[in-house]
Amino acid sequence: MGQRERETVAMKRFLVGLIAAFCAVSAARAQLPPALKISIDKEQKTQVDIRQKASVKTSGDVAYHTPEVADSARDVVLTIHIQNTGPVGYPGLTVRYAVLGKDFKTQKPAVAVKGSSPVDLPALQTRDVETDPAHFESEQVQFKTGEFTERNRTTGQRYYGVAVLVYRGGQRLAAYYEPDSVEQAVEKLSIDF
Repeated sequence: MGQRERETVAMKRFLVGLIAAFCAVSAARAQLPPALKISIDKEQKTQVDIRQKASVKTSGDVAYHTPEVADSARDVVLTIHIQNTGPVGYPGLTVRYAVLGKDFKTQKPAVAVKGSSPVDLPALQTRDVETDPAHFESEQVQFKTGEFTERNRTTGQRYYGVAVLVYRGGQRLAAYYEPDSVEQAVEKLSIDF
């Protein structure tokens, strides 16, 4: 075998290897998860009603302190933005979400509202999903003066966070948790999306 024939065989092997590598990379890219980005905008409407003003009444040497008692109601609606940054569209997606609240006293999370919405997501597009309103009520009792400030308390629930999962059929394509600790809370509560 001459020098020219050896170079031809070497070139053929190189080209076959290059084609095989290209096919492997193409196959791997076809199996990559979709390029989905999830972000959240939060809109909340808060209504505070002061039932009782704080005051101090004196009678002789005795001072009677009454706390300020305020009731608050907060409705939180989230807008979930699902963005497809890839060149392939994703029809038939399901966006599932859970808005969580946290008890002021026990600090335990609980589901305030959950839901789902079907979404068709073309390539390089963004779709928005609005959650159902999550309602949180609380009562704050606060002594403004005197030695009773250790008796200040807040009861009820507050907004804690959100979990968003995107599915196509039974396959989960993306997940978003805000804050990150919501992921553990979702697992602990065994929330069925």
